[in-house]
Amino acid sequence: MSYPLELPALRALGMGFAQGWFGYYRIPVVAERVQTDTYLACEILAEAAGHMVNNWVPDRLVELVEIELGHRLVNGYYPRLGLAPGQRFASKGGYLARFESASGARLVADSDWIVP
Repeated sequence: MSYPLELPALRALGMGFAQGWFGYYRIPVVAERVQTDTYLACEILAEAAGHMVNNWVPDRLVELVEIELGHRLVNGYYPRLGLAPGQRFASKGGYLARFESASGARLVADSDWIVP
């Protein structure tokens, strides 16, 4: 099957910052992926806005978000993110993966990260 997220066994580092933040502020995790994606979007926006100084122009904000995505190492559920003009999806690609056994307990990759 195609799997457009980081493999569960490899995503611990990417999830650590969001999970730590939720724990510090005592926010219950009831929808992990939605909450982590929201946390990531807010972090990226805050980082980009922090670089705007007194140049509050919408096009500049979009440009800074694109730059910020290209430099991030911690991306929650996604191994790589990137945007450029005309692109609408930050995560492009995925793994070809399968369940190791019929029980579906462990997901294993049959390929490296593939970008079409």
